[in-house]
Amino acid sequence: MMFYVGQKVVCVDDGHYHASYPFEKPVKGRVYTVSRVYEADDDGEVMLCLDELDQPGNHEWYQGDHSYAYRPVVERKTSIEIFKAMLTPKTEQVSA
Repeated sequence: MMFYVGQKVVCVDDGHYHASYPFEKPVKGRVYTVSRVYEADDDGEVMLCLDELDQPGNHEWYQGDHSYAYRPVVERKTSIEIFKAMLTPKTEQVSA
């Protein structure tokens, strides 16, 4: 799965944090914004840094999160134009 900077993602797995994790943890169902995407040095796993968790002063500890815990948010633009067209009377006349 491809991730990119500026992309909105939703957390789908927040169960991999230890109780002793001292900082704000991602919350399942919450939407975040990707600020950085990189491969971990040790195993090549794709990691995501998130704007909402990378607060000032946290740069020393915040190394991102596993990408498997996130899915892209699918934004669908809702349009009611087709329904408006169905309700608009036709002006054409039928000849006999």
